[in-house]
Amino acid sequence: MRRPVFLLLLLLFLLPPWRATPLAGADHANWDTLMTAGAAAVEEGRLEEAERAFREALNVAGEGAAGELRRATTLNNLGYVLHRRGRLAEAEELYAQALALRQTRLGPEHPEVAQSLGNLAEVKRTRGLAEDAERLYRRALGIREKALGPEHPDLAQTLTGLAVLYAGTGRGEEARELLRRALAILEKAFGPDDPRSLEARANLASLEYSLGRFPEAETLYREVLAGQERTLDAEAPEIATTLVALAEVLRSQGRSGEAVGLLERALAIRRARVTPDDPALARVLNDLGVNLHALGREEEAEKALAEAVALEADAGLPLAARLPAVLNLAAVLSSLGRQEEAWRVLAEAAAASDEEGAPPDGDLARLWNDLGAVEYALGRYRDAGQRLERAVGIAEKAYGDKDPRLIPYLRNYAAVLDALAREKEAQQVTQRIEELGGGS
Repeated sequence: MRRPVFLLLLLLFLLPPWRATPLAGADHANWDTLMTAGAAAVEEGRLEEAERAFREALNVAGEGAAGELRRATTLNNLGYVLHRRGRLAEAEELYAQALALRQTRLGPEHPEVAQSLGNLAEVKRTRGLAEDAERLYRRALGIREKALGPEHPDLAQTLTGLAVLYAGTGRGEEARELLRRALAILEKAFGPDDPRSLEARANLASLEYSLGRFPEAETLYREVLAGQERTLDAEAPEIATTLVALAEVLRSQGRSGEAVGLLERALAIRRARVTPDDPALARVLNDLGVNLHALGREEEAEKALAEAVALEADAGLPLAARLPAVLNLAAVLSSLGRQEEAWRVLAEAAAASDEEGAPPDGDLARLWNDLGAVEYALGRYRDAGQRLERAVGIAEKAYGDKDPRLIPYLRNYAAVLDALAREKEAQQVTQRIEELGGGS
């Protein structure tokens, strides 16, 4: 009899794939005070406070051409804050207003127009409007190349945004060339150890990783780490971020032993720099738990993952953000033979997914798959069949009904159908597996 398997995943937090547009200052006294306060709040992650400051700044931006330009800058920055808070439709409207004001007052070929185009393109990309985003990015790039020259560092921002768009739409080779160009521009302008250059190199490393070019990604991340160690404090959070990314590359090459050492160092940095209840710790703990599990160090893996789950729950994060650690903890508990405990962890998350209306993505499909796998292990075949059927449906919504990523879900469902003696249905599912290229 075929047995269901767990789909163990790793939560990975790499460096951001693009730089946020810098917040601008200006000359109007009251307006400038509010804008400075808003910018400081953004830097410290106090986004509600930043939103209030920028909204107040809109009221004192003034009249005339100068006032409209101050208003455009405020709209841009307020849009950025709302963008970060996930309020994409509002952010898009504010970016569009800023763009219109700048085009009117500065002309269609001004570099500040390119900035607004880039911001609008990024929110379009985030909303899945790839064609609109590419058009805007291309226009911004053309303006900057004409106004600033082909090697100005501002071009790197647009090149990186366009590369992220291409990487997300299956155009990896084009994305690589854009990121290489951005890196060359920044290194020439600022030097190889400048934070902007190191971030660009990390972006290229992230792309190489996503394309399965693990040795290339490892080399790049090690170069980033070396540069950070030359220029930053030993406990700088940027170093922890790079250590986590490099550890994932090593794990993907079957080198979890090396990955654990890097993650333990990253964890020490995080514990030294953040409060004990900061969910940033959970990101490292999750990855550490997965690598410890790969090494068969289950008790240590359970401890790390349990702490990650508790931290994220205490922080009030939505289920979508908490699912990876939850799924990994349940997988470890199951591997230890503690199926009832694994079931409780997964059942609680499943109930939360229904309550919150979690989106139909790969993580949600894994949740229902793993819940079904545990119920199968406990002999609750009917319940397992219902869970695994639901997992298949969610995976179809997430990936499409022709995607080979459906195969593990279908195999698990077929195994339960066999156990329930629903032979005809099991044969139909098996035939579908073969059509997707998963025949044994």
